[in-house]
Parts: sequence; C-alpha cells; structure tokens
Amino acid sequence: MALILLAGVGVAIKYHNHQVELKKQQAAQQATDKIVFPVLAAHLPAGTYRKHSQLTSRMWGQGVHAFEYKVDITNCDREALKWLSANQVQAALEAAKAPVPVKITDWWFHQTTLHFDVAYVSNPATQQYLADLKKL
Repeated sequence: MALILLAGVGVAIKYHNHQVELKKQQAAQQATDKIVFPVLAAHLPAGTYRKHSQLTSRMWGQGVHAFEYKVDITNCDREALKWLSANQVQAALEAAKAPVPVKITDWWFHQTTLHFDVAYVSNPATQQYLADLKKL
C-alpha cells in the first residue's frame, strides 16, 4: 500500500513540475511574441508572417525558451526583402529594448519561407543553449 501511495505522490510531483515548466514556457513565448511581432509589423507587409510562433525547445531540452517564426517572402516587396537579414532583424529586436535579451539563434530558408528562431534569454537553460550553439 505504501509503495502505491509513494508512486502516486511521485507522479503528482512530476505532473506539477511539468505544469510549472509549461507555464514558464508559455509566458516566455508570449513575451517573445510581444517583442518579435511588432518588429516584423514595422518592417514587413501585412500577411507576410505567421502571427504565432512555435516552441523549438522540444528538440533542445527542457527549459530552453526558443521559438520559431516564419515569413513568406513571396509577398515581400523590395524594401522588405532588403531589410530581411539576420543582422537587421537582430538589430531591430535589440532596439525594441526588451526587458530580457532576445537573440536570433537560427536563420534558414525552405522554399519561399524564411524560418528563424529567437531565444528569450531568461533562464540558465537558455543561456546554456546559447553557449552550446556558440561551440558549434
């Protein structure tokens, strides 16, 4: 009986920890979106980017606050395409004066879509993720 009770307590603790981490990731994602989307809106035509990000840390590990953004470049005008570089976007993110640093960690094209990842550098796991990327 005690073993069943102990197992139940262990499952409850694990579930609680998972829920806490999920809430932290959701808060980080919302905060990152509040930084990234206004920057994109200021420089890109309406309808060229998805208005939601995707969590990328499932492949990088628990606690990493990194999110993927997508831009359809087929609807970008010449001025937008000129602006659309990792350096320009990073500079615009930094100019947004976010309370927590954000850093572009990946930038790639697949067909007519630009994909880029942004880390919300708010915890040790994300800092370690950036350090690991630097080593690569």
